[in-house]
Amino acid sequence: MRTKTSRGWLQILVLLSITGTAFGLFADQAGKFDWSRKLIGCPKQALFDRSPSGKADQVLVLSEENVIGSINVNSGSIKWRHFQETESDLSSNIVVAERFLIAVALDGKVLRAWDKVNGLLKWEVPLSSANEKHALIAVGDSHIFVLVGSTVYKITSTNGEAIWEVDLAKRNSWLVITVFENGQIGVVGSDASGLSATVITSFGSVEKTHRFNSVSGVSSCKSVDNKGLFTCYGGNAVHFVNLVRSQETSSYLVNNVKDVINLSQEDQYVLQDSDGISIVQLKGSNVELRNRFAGVHASAVAENHLVTLTAAAVSIYDIKSGSKVYEGTFKRMGSSLISRVIPLSSASGTITVLLIGEDCQMDTVTVNLTSKKRIEIVPEWTRHEALAYISSVEMIDLPLSEAEANIETEFSMTNGNAWHAFVQRLMSQFDQIRRSIAEFANEFISIVNSSSIRSFSDVVAILKGKNGAHSSGAFERDYFNLKKLIVATTLKGAAYGIDNTDGNVRWVLTVGNDFETLTNSVTGEDRVPLLIQRGTAHYKFASQAVIAANSAVMKRGCLIVFNPITGHITDKFYLQNRLRRIELLPFHTEEMLHPLVAVETNMDVTVYPSVSSVPDSSNHIHMMWVENDGRIHGTRLDVLLKKLTPTWQSDLGLSKDEKVISVAGKPPHQKMHSQGRVLGDRSVLYKYSNPNLVAVSALDSAHSVLSISLFDAVTGQLLYVSRHTKAAGPFNMVHCENWLAYTFWNERARRMDLGVMELFDGAEQCDSERFNSLTPRKNLPIVTEQAYVFSQGISAMAVTDTEKGLTTRSLLIAMPFGGLFEVSRRFVDARRPVEMTPEMREEMLIPYMPEILIATEDMINYNQSVHNVRGIKTVPSGLESTSLVFVYGSDLFYTKTTPSGTFDILKDDFDHLFICAVLIGSVVGSAVLRRLARISSLKQSWA
Repeated sequence: MRTKTSRGWLQILVLLSITGTAFGLFADQAGKFDWSRKLIGCPKQALFDRSPSGKADQVLVLSEENVIGSINVNSGSIKWRHFQETESDLSSNIVVAERFLIAVALDGKVLRAWDKVNGLLKWEVPLSSANEKHALIAVGDSHIFVLVGSTVYKITSTNGEAIWEVDLAKRNSWLVITVFENGQIGVVGSDASGLSATVITSFGSVEKTHRFNSVSGVSSCKSVDNKGLFTCYGGNAVHFVNLVRSQETSSYLVNNVKDVINLSQEDQYVLQDSDGISIVQLKGSNVELRNRFAGVHASAVAENHLVTLTAAAVSIYDIKSGSKVYEGTFKRMGSSLISRVIPLSSASGTITVLLIGEDCQMDTVTVNLTSKKRIEIVPEWTRHEALAYISSVEMIDLPLSEAEANIETEFSMTNGNAWHAFVQRLMSQFDQIRRSIAEFANEFISIVNSSSIRSFSDVVAILKGKNGAHSSGAFERDYFNLKKLIVATTLKGAAYGIDNTDGNVRWVLTVGNDFETLTNSVTGEDRVPLLIQRGTAHYKFASQAVIAANSAVMKRGCLIVFNPITGHITDKFYLQNRLRRIELLPFHTEEMLHPLVAVETNMDVTVYPSVSSVPDSSNHIHMMWVENDGRIHGTRLDVLLKKLTPTWQSDLGLSKDEKVISVAGKPPHQKMHSQGRVLGDRSVLYKYSNPNLVAVSALDSAHSVLSISLFDAVTGQLLYVSRHTKAAGPFNMVHCENWLAYTFWNERARRMDLGVMELFDGAEQCDSERFNSLTPRKNLPIVTEQAYVFSQGISAMAVTDTEKGLTTRSLLIAMPFGGLFEVSRRFVDARRPVEMTPEMREEMLIPYMPEILIATEDMINYNQSVHNVRGIKTVPSGLESTSLVFVYGSDLFYTKTTPSGTFDILKDDFDHLFICAVLIGSVVGSAVLRRLARISSLKQSWA
């Protein structure tokens, strides 16, 4: 008995010995200060999959980002998703075979089967060893037929076993593969001389090959039935090709055909073009037009009905009778056109369809055919998949409340008398009381009507605001300026206004159908700049922002001016030529509007809006231009004359294998609180605070050499050059205050390295009041460098930002596995010493350690993984301790971070009741003791 007892205590002791403390979020803190949104990307193909019970219907999606996922039809949420190889340029499709979802990946080298219900990988088989750009998949009876390059594979769908493979003509560009009802396989392709078709038997032998030289200019083909009928279109005609019956071809002249739909009614087909749809009937070798519907952007066949959609209306026709059974309007966010319609489940008298817009927005609408009242159709759920392609992000303050605006108006009065000011103050106070009573009444009514109240504690929780992650109050600025509006532009021609408290999309702005992105001259990446000309600080004026793009039709630059709070477009300004660069000017007009300068491809300058006077400090503005081949030059902008004057030029002297990969300047509104660092001997090491400092990085891919050059953008002076051998991408760089942090792949050590540069003036500060690049300097800045080992890959980097710059900055690092790591600036300090001295300990420097340790408690997104991060946006809040962080990529994530702790706010577990009790007790005790002291003093006087 003692042995069992001692053994039990020993097990408990071992368990306690391996249990340690852990840092993390409490259950009630998860999602309280942050939110995340999972995205799939712009749908390239969508398949509706009906479940046996009808309660688990799903849409299987293949996106342009090569992401495969499943979306719940009932809620619009993602059931599962998988990120395939993003570096692959393969164009393929997905098919459903029994209980599997089949897809080709890795440039046509691999065929994968996923369980369509839970997304588990069931099997994976190798295919071609060469890289291919196109792959096609078709499904037969328990078999899968894959066309990769010019080879057709027959594979068993249950286990991925290869049955046979057939090589076809390599000179053809194969467009479609299908399985006929007799088990044969048909493959259709095109070349310069015409159309080619091959029929393969189920045993893997080529039965026959046909040439259709009369069919030319074909860009796409589609199988419209399982009897051997194909439609091929491109150019100005649609061709019907039958491979089984008579190998005859029929053509119909129509321009810009996008899709062909089989109506399953007397050989009738719907031809979707850019101007509408045409219903044609195939009679032998002739194609006859039966009907034409102009203005239809998308159409689909749902059961026995034809669904057509125009810009804002939906019409449904009975296929058998041809009569219109429904016509109504639908409401969706944004004004983009519908590009595709996917039929979903259809019950008796209702039709549910999935609408996919040109801006990648997905809406599910249900039409009640039996309803006599035609009401506006509201989507059941909406997904904004264009948010996976964010280009530029800004966070703007919310508007002032009505009470705060009245207070600002009161204090801005300069010519009023005392009596008028007194009356204005009384009116403001009465208005605040009225608003407070109205808000309390609304909260009380919502509490009474709430069905979640079970006890008095529920009422207290609701009053404290603990019943949800975020409150749905008025859309106005809060006291600590934590609530902001995230304004983001995307590469898909849409801009979004996102509430940072819960991630809800408040408005969608569609740029236009002729939208064309700008191109970064250094990296070659597409971009859509977003500039805030006027925020909400000036309450008398509406906020104004500008989206810069090019018009694909007019071949000119376009500035879309809109209100970032409401998303309403106020103006469209067209330039004379394509836009090359756009910047905000560092001054504002009388209407508190920052003008912007737009430089066209021919170096013409446009200032919007035009200005008649410029402050003396902003009369000449310098701009730096960097080319991909290493040529750098500077110009001086005369705002009034709208003219660029060359001032200097330089050359990095790059070889043919060396290219500029990144340019990083300092954020224009970044604040640096401390001008120097106090050393251990009480002297000051002053920072080199040059706002015109620009870092230019170049990579020699042939010799694996990375060079980083520091330039003064005004004078063109080269201040410092650093080189790293055996370096390769990916490369990231952030520039802040007087330091620069960058990362690269170390080929010699096979790891990621993080380098840090810090620039100092020395013991004497130059230009203490205001830095001027044109002022001669005695010496170049002192540059201190240090390198660290980072044990994970890096997708993006950013640095936290606060209102005054008092808080210690942190470096935010996004990693490929989905983590978002926060490391304090003290750990990536270039002055961390190897050997500590008493002066260094006095300065509180951290001893140098080559590796930056990645601790799980420093992951600010805990278990909310963020994949394929392309950028991190940080902005200050009204609290000096708090920095707001927005991460975007294939996922969205928002949170608040406190690099130096919450030194200016109370903690969540602060005991208000205890403090109030102590305060009341102190007041009551002091009053009682004062009374007792008086009585005691009086007794002593009479004694």
